[in-house]
Amino acid sequence: MLVTEKPEKFLEYQAAPEPFLSDYAMYLISPLMPSLFGMSASTVRVIQPIADRKTGVLLDGKLTNPDMERNFDQYPIESLKVPVLILHSEDDPVASFEKVKNAQHRFPNLTLVSFPDGGHMMVGHSAEIDKALDDFINQNQ
Repeated sequence: MLVTEKPEKFLEYQAAPEPFLSDYAMYLISPLMPSLFGMSASTVRVIQPIADRKTGVLLDGKLTNPDMERNFDQYPIESLKVPVLILHSEDDPVASFEKVKNAQHRFPNLTLVSFPDGGHMMVGHSAEIDKALDDFINQNQ
């Protein structure tokens, strides 16, 4: 499905389940992170405290993410005046790389940096990410 087409079905909630949005719950599920999300179990240390992110995760899950999927074609992406950098792993089990590829033509000034692996957290690509960020900032000052 092209991202510019309205999906026939979509999830009404697209984020981590609310019961998991606590430090304790994240700690308990951390051993499952590699298989479920392509994230190292140690990621839990980086994303804590969860309380600081809970409101944003819920907003994304209940409103932003479902609306973007339903109405992506109505967002005026083509009118963006700022340069955009997207970093993405092709094997991300959380956010579809295919959707990024299908939508990249809509961004007038896009730099897309992709990795063949690394999952949602782009594990193993920190040096490449640092370089991509440095290059992007230096090219767009």
